[in-house]
Amino acid sequence: MRAPRRSSVPGCVESAHALPHAPFRVRRALGSDALTLFDERWDELVARQTVPTPTLSGLWLRELVRREPGTPLAIGVEADGRLVAAGAFAVRRPFGRAGGVRIATWLARAFSSLSPDILVDPEFPEAGDLILAGALDVAHALHLGASPAGGQFANSMGRVAPWGHAQHQESGWMVALPPPRAERVRKNVLYYQRRAVRLGARVSVETRVSPDEVDAALARLFALYEDRWRSRSGTSPWFHTEEQRAWYRRAVGQMAEAGSVRIVEVFENDYVVATVLGLLAGRGAGFHTTATRLGGRLKSPGHLALLTWTDIARDEGATTMVLGRGAGNQEGPKRKLGAIEVPFATFLVARSEPLQRLLERALRVRRTLSGLRLG
Repeated sequence: MRAPRRSSVPGCVESAHALPHAPFRVRRALGSDALTLFDERWDELVARQTVPTPTLSGLWLRELVRREPGTPLAIGVEADGRLVAAGAFAVRRPFGRAGGVRIATWLARAFSSLSPDILVDPEFPEAGDLILAGALDVAHALHLGASPAGGQFANSMGRVAPWGHAQHQESGWMVALPPPRAERVRKNVLYYQRRAVRLGARVSVETRVSPDEVDAALARLFALYEDRWRSRSGTSPWFHTEEQRAWYRRAVGQMAEAGSVRIVEVFENDYVVATVLGLLAGRGAGFHTTATRLGGRLKSPGHLALLTWTDIARDEGATTMVLGRGAGNQEGPKRKLGAIEVPFATFLVARSEPLQRLLERALRVRRTLSGLRLG
């Protein structure tokens, strides 16, 4: 192993590692230089994942940099001339002192990401360990929001820092394409459509693909989402401010330019009653956001929108769809399609076991003080 050296890419640091499988080169890029790693090789690595997740694509991550108040940190591991592992983080100083503790999180705390994780080439499983080790070279600890409990980061944590702590969170969902129960859902959806027609409704479904179509459909999604959830607590805050909506228009617009967006809209009598924002990444697809208007003559319009999106994703070559977290109730569309549960957890991983114990105590004290203030 050689000492780190400056890379030819400004802001990057490189180091070489000889592990049993292959020689690796690790590149760490901080600040705006992190953008240099979110290129076509990054997207090729996304495509090689067992489940390619669209919100781990370079385009999405480049837009997340806009939301990051801390210092972006991108780490890539190269072998045989290709990128074989990667991770997108941010470094923050929660106590506000220049020389204080540095904590790494997912980039922009993985705002709106479906399933944040590190990327690891299946042929080089040990390369993911260098991503975690590289992050801990920059930060004293990682405190990562909800991620797959059995994902690539969790695997590397067990080898690099077994003292790390994982805390269970609300589970995520994933479904194979075509979905195992798609035909059963399709029969119900067709029945609901025929019933709505008998009651005098006109039902139609439109798919938006071009950037202009997608932008217009996003505006309708924002309005439908706000109308559906304005009185509910605990719902996603993704669209609550103009800044957040502007960010979505940029991020989804970039994805639409690359041909990676499909928005499905269901109309009843010319009024939109259900919308699904879907994203594509090779063999992977993402059910990102949905909103419905209830009380019309078409029962369960969201089921029709989701079924249509799974059909589109399958026809585009996707074999698996990430459905995000929550809404896994027995009568919900995710479960009815035959989705499988994916446990999620938050992670706290420090450089050393003594520091781990210290940070865990600090977090317990912070939670206790927050509870006292709320009380």
